[in-house]
Amino acid sequence: MSAPKESPELRATKPRSPSKTCSEGASTPSDRSSCWIGQGWALALLSLLPLAFFWQAALRRGVFYFGDIFRLYYPLRTVYAQALREGRLPLWSPNILGGYPLLAEGEMGAFYPLNLLLYRLLPMDIALNYSIILHFVIAGLAMYLFARSLGLGPFGGLMAGLTYTFSGFFIGHVNHLSIMAAAPWLPLAFTLVNKEDGKGKMENGRGKFFHFPSSILHPPSSIFLCGLVLGVQFLAGHPQISLMTILALVAYALFRALRHPLTSLLTALRENNAHRYKGEQTRHRCPNGARTPLSSYICMLLNLTRWRPFLILMLPVLGAVALGLGLAAVQLLPTYELTRLSQRAGGLEPEFFTSFSWHPALLVTLIHPFILGNPYPHVSVELAAYLGLLPLLLALAAPLRRDRTTAFFSGLALVALFLAFGHWNPFYRLLLRMPVFNLFRVPARFLYLFTFASATLCGLATEELGRRLSRRREMNRLVWGTGGLLGVALAVTWGLINAAPSVEMLVAAWQVLPAALLIGGALLLIGAWRGRLERRLFVVLAVGLTVADLYAHSAVYGRTYNDTMPPSRFYARPRSLDFLAADRELYRVYTHEAIVPALSVMRESLYPNIALLHGVDSANGYFPLIPR
Repeated sequence: MSAPKESPELRATKPRSPSKTCSEGASTPSDRSSCWIGQGWALALLSLLPLAFFWQAALRRGVFYFGDIFRLYYPLRTVYAQALREGRLPLWSPNILGGYPLLAEGEMGAFYPLNLLLYRLLPMDIALNYSIILHFVIAGLAMYLFARSLGLGPFGGLMAGLTYTFSGFFIGHVNHLSIMAAAPWLPLAFTLVNKEDGKGKMENGRGKFFHFPSSILHPPSSIFLCGLVLGVQFLAGHPQISLMTILALVAYALFRALRHPLTSLLTALRENNAHRYKGEQTRHRCPNGARTPLSSYICMLLNLTRWRPFLILMLPVLGAVALGLGLAAVQLLPTYELTRLSQRAGGLEPEFFTSFSWHPALLVTLIHPFILGNPYPHVSVELAAYLGLLPLLLALAAPLRRDRTTAFFSGLALVALFLAFGHWNPFYRLLLRMPVFNLFRVPARFLYLFTFASATLCGLATEELGRRLSRRREMNRLVWGTGGLLGVALAVTWGLINAAPSVEMLVAAWQVLPAALLIGGALLLIGAWRGRLERRLFVVLAVGLTVADLYAHSAVYGRTYNDTMPPSRFYARPRSLDFLAADRELYRVYTHEAIVPALSVMRESLYPNIALLHGVDSANGYFPLIPR
């Protein structure tokens, strides 16, 4: 009788050569050297690619200005920078809304460490640009560290980092500086929860990761660092993103607690010794009939003992959350006080609460991000969710691994996507009845967690495929030659994209790019699946294809929502100030906000909050929290 055929599942096979991947534990000097080189390349790419993606801003040839940058963050942070140079904090401004508590509003990020450095030491245009660029670097490195904490090698970590950092969520939210400052810290918080005493290991060659030390075994330093990361994220100025981080973090900690050996051990001990306490358990079984207050209390305590192992394992994470809230209390308490006095007190209106929901039909934009044409102004940046075609294929293939880590992140991605549907999710309005949740709009921001989970799945699948391939020394020349040619091709592509005369030309190219990228990605995955590729060749081709894909996507936003302008134009003085200077009486200006006009009109009309830049009193203002 013939042996049964192996089912076509995505399972790791033994390498064809004695060499091991970094995640398996390189044993020979050659393998260790290769791992160090791979890690160096990964860290260098994640650190330097943001400079290439945003080279004009990095070289001070342009300043990000679009949307909320010019009308919200630029005025606020100009006042903030001036206050820092005077040795104080901008608690209050009498120049807007008849008086407004600037620090309490929170979007300024007055206590955020990076803001304290950038806006105290640098000119405004450089501080604005590098507050964006540096957070792209932080996002990539943090995601890489988290992937490595899962036991992935440099290649899997690099693919996860690229997917997370240059995804549609980050590229789309460039002009939301508080989101850009908060979102990069999520993977680092997960890394600290995921911290082990030893390196990540594989189990039975199947690519299943086990982490024997869970959160209960974390040293106090890890708990403190996790709390510090959460506190820093809250100080960045976007509590909605921080709330999502805590939800995901607690869910992940619960997942780890459920599969922790201590949970099984305590459960087994309780079951083995149950006969000793059978009499007591019978006396306090809590029948459905009438109960006295004392019997009800005893019943509650007995039921809680079932959850004691989980509660013990969750305590460090809950302690880290409490520490983070405590560290950020200097900002959260004033913001809470202002929220109670604002138009958001008591929750939002249902229509406003579900504004910017992610329609299920937008799933097609995961494959073709510009199927509707030029994203400006028809498609809001809140709806950007592109991951790249190869990362998407890898994320979709990851659940075939059939291990618990992959199952968790698959579930997180699906739940986050379902919540992002908002108005088209029949259960979403239940959040209106939940305190804190009912203060935030834009369901599409749950794409933040979807992007993180998808990037993790991409890294897991990448590592699995890499372990199927061998490293062949006789192909060194081919690998280096392919890498060199690919580098030249990427440089030429970068030059052609930047030389394109209009965004319409880039959008037109995207009408054929998805098909080409999909075919290229599918061929690459099939070649890796069948073991036809050398391991390093697969790395070079996968990284090159992903970088080209994500840069082409970013370039369209670079001509629209993420456009830059010369610093001289950015700092231009409104001519309307000359007219106002002739009026010696007391006055306030009021600008009608029916539409968001062109930048030149916003500047000359002293659109809220632009009057703050020039010391002109304004009767209205533009803030998320407006006093009633």
